[in-house]
Amino acid sequence: MLAQAQPVTGLYVGAGFGANMLDKTDITPTSADQRALGTLGAEYSWGYAGVLSLGWGYGNGLRTEIEGNYRSNDVSDFTANNAPARGATGTALSYGAMLNVSYNIDLGGALGGITPLCRCGPWLHLA
Repeated sequence: MLAQAQPVTGLYVGAGFGANMLDKTDITPTSADQRALGTLGAEYSWGYAGVLSLGWGYGNGLRTEIEGNYRSNDVSDFTANNAPARGATGTALSYGAMLNVSYNIDLGGALGGITPLCRCGPWLHLA
């Protein structure tokens, strides 16, 4: 017999760690000084991401939390004026914060103990 999932009540801490893929970046200069550098571009390797959250469960499926995240990707290829820039290296780091409101949808065990989660909230992303 499967145990029935109970709504989160009170203070909780969450954490997660995983892979991160960052799309390529193209930079087109706009001023005369910048145009001397030419068009720049970077592609990135798979990186890692981590998240920590602190929240409060109200016991009725509703939860509020604050979440912080961190991502890191190394540059795998760098171009200047559409030509490879040999020896160029770098790392893209980003940080973010979110305020989340979540609701666990109780389906009475219809999914074998899995409870769908509806989540929304504003976020702030810092690079």
